[in-house]
This record gives sequence, C-alpha cells and structure tokens, in this order.
Amino acid sequence: MEMVIQTLMKNVKTAQAVVRRVAARLPVERNCPCPTALEHALITQEEAIPDETYERLKPLVGKYIPRS
Repeated sequence: MEMVIQTLMKNVKTAQAVVRRVAARLPVERNCPCPTALEHALITQEEAIPDETYERLKPLVGKYIPRS
C-alpha cells in the first residue's frame, strides 16, 4: 500500500511539473476559437440542468448558461 501511495505522490508531482511547463509556453493572447467553443455547442435547456450538475460545471458553462 505504501508503494502505491508513493507512486501516486510521484505522479502528482510529475503532473504538476508538466502543467507548469506547458502553461509557461502558452501565448498570452489566443488567435483561435477555443475560448468560445462551447458558446453554440450547448443545447440543453437551462431548466433541465440539475442544480448539482450546474454547480459542478459552472466554471465551464456559467458564462453561456447564467443563473441568478
């Protein structure tokens, strides 16, 4: 069990290092449609989305499906 935890911790550190390196290489400004790709892709009616699901996905869909 200890080996599994050690391996998981090592993998976490590796993943964090990869994310830092990749993030450092990303341009500040984007010239692609990536930031708004979901704008016309979401077809679910707002009232059909359960509150729990909405809250979980809010960072991704909140600007396209606003709730008060």
